[in-house]
Amino acid sequence: MEARDHYDIADERDQFEEFVATGRATPSEEDLAYQAWVRSLRPKRGIVRVRLVSQPPTPYTLFEFAYFPDLVAAGEQVRILDRSGVSGLAGPWDQDFWVFDVDTLTCVVAVMDYTAGSAFHGVRVLENAEIAPYLDVREAALRLSADLNDYHWPEGYVRVA
Repeated sequence: MEARDHYDIADERDQFEEFVATGRATPSEEDLAYQAWVRSLRPKRGIVRVRLVSQPPTPYTLFEFAYFPDLVAAGEQVRILDRSGVSGLAGPWDQDFWVFDVDTLTCVVAVMDYTAGSAFHGVRVLENAEIAPYLDVREAALRLSADLNDYHWPEGYVRVA
């Protein structure tokens, strides 16, 4: 689950500035390595990403959308969920988190922590009873979200890729 409207990632700053200036996103070596890793997981496992999107979408959200088609081509399933669709729902909808091995007894949740300025601050690994709210949000997000290719952009915004 990706919930933030902006991330301040030092390794992406040049790419983000290029995107804002030109509308083009050039994959980094790290991006290409991630795509290769995603390809290596098929068909044994898969990665599903749900991206919460505010309206209007922020420049950073559009920057991320520019990379999503490459991730889908590598085998990741990308789903989009308008933030307005989850307002009022209980649970940690404002937090980024990953769920590992959801269908096993060893299921864990990794919660990403960020500074007030949106820089990555660390990760907390949760287990047992702590994970229930995150699993509930995950299930609701999968049910309420649309596949990237089926996502309907709000009027006035054009799909990036």
